[in-house]
Amino acid sequence: MNYTSFFRFAGVFILSLFFIGTLFSFTPQSHAKADNEFSRPFGLIVHNKNQNRIVSRLKALEVLLKYFPEVNNKSKKPIKMAFEDIEQSSRAFAYVHRGCQLKLYNCLEKQFYPTQSISQRDFLEWFFKLKYFKNPNFLKKQFSKIRTDHVRVWLEAKRLNLLTENQMTYSVLQNLFYRNQIVEANLGQPYSPSLMVSADEITLENYHNVREVDFIQGKLKETILEFLGKRKLSGKEKVYLREAKENYNAFQELKNMLAVRPYILQERPDLDPEVSRAVRQYGLQEVLQSYSYDYSKNPAYRKHNIVIGVQRIHGKVFQPEEVIDFWKLLTVKGLQDFKYGWVVAEGETKWMFGGGICGSSSIVFLPSWKAGLEILERRHHSQYFSDWYPMEDVGLDATVYRPRPNLKIRNNTDNPIVFNVVDDPEKQVVTVEIIGNSPYKNVRIEGPIFVRRNHIKWIRHFEDFNGNVKSEALESRYSLVN
Repeated sequence: MNYTSFFRFAGVFILSLFFIGTLFSFTPQSHAKADNEFSRPFGLIVHNKNQNRIVSRLKALEVLLKYFPEVNNKSKKPIKMAFEDIEQSSRAFAYVHRGCQLKLYNCLEKQFYPTQSISQRDFLEWFFKLKYFKNPNFLKKQFSKIRTDHVRVWLEAKRLNLLTENQMTYSVLQNLFYRNQIVEANLGQPYSPSLMVSADEITLENYHNVREVDFIQGKLKETILEFLGKRKLSGKEKVYLREAKENYNAFQELKNMLAVRPYILQERPDLDPEVSRAVRQYGLQEVLQSYSYDYSKNPAYRKHNIVIGVQRIHGKVFQPEEVIDFWKLLTVKGLQDFKYGWVVAEGETKWMFGGGICGSSSIVFLPSWKAGLEILERRHHSQYFSDWYPMEDVGLDATVYRPRPNLKIRNNTDNPIVFNVVDDPEKQVVTVEIIGNSPYKNVRIEGPIFVRRNHIKWIRHFEDFNGNVKSEALESRYSLVN
């Protein structure tokens, strides 16, 4: 091999190594996922069966020591340890002994309680002792006015936005480690979804929730101001600042486009003109929730009353904090348009005015509840009839009749909402859509959960843009589910 070929080969080899290295490096714009591929190397496997299970002290210790493998005890003095509940020949002994060497807990106690659930307080103290092992006074200096260590570590966890819930379940543990890795990769910036956004992903398809765009822009602005306030920036910090500015400007451009033409009008150019005017006027971007009801198997009087009742809310705009009084909507034009039909009243079936009108209130209630709107007043039927209401929606019905019960819903989204009703008489399907700007990143629905045969529970989980989740249950008890 001559020298020219050798140097050419060496150059290609070095460039290949550099390219491979960049593939595995964790850059500020990387998109690591909080899944088992991420957590497997440090012994944390999360699946449907254990994601809500509380983590034991021993498991937490094992995972922490694997997550911080670079932390070693420099003390040469042996630590005498003899916990009564751990045999020295057991697998647990090595982890507990190393934890003692690193002074994670009081080793003078006679028991470690390996199977006991770990408290969030204990876990955070262990976590930050290892995280700042090389700089043990970091938290004392950062929170100099705070005297107790456990308050310091709790404040640091909140500052970095690492925690999502109050108990150390397997899923929370995985999420915390994932968020910490994002924080470390982004020069110690508190965790935010904005840390994982790359410029090529800032598109209308990915970001048409204006509240989410405002949130991410706010985080980017905080980062930009923080770095601009520093006297001297490192090379990495300069790159990070440039990318943050580029992303901020890209989101601003996207907001300008959404203001000119809301996203839903790009997806649905055939939207009803009355609804389209409201969408343009208030800058509404998305369908918060929709529900389609097949009324083909209903008797004629019920088909009529359902469609007439649901159409009373079509095109109606409700401002923030405004209350939707459904019975008032039904009767605003009088009741002469409705027909007589069979009604279940006080446990008996009676031929009365407006039979089946509850079908329209149920069709409006279901998407409203799933969209996260606040329910002020709602009553389920005394009996649930699967011939008229699908079993997959059991527990999500709402009955109305004069003077009570009624259905009242508050618009709690901080933006106007408009209802779009589409009736297809040929297929005999009526659809209700709620269009607005969601204040949530996600509203996840869980159910139906049969507590007992006729006792059904549903849960809605609200996730904000920081990843925090709060939950709310809805329960219905029937005398009969038929």
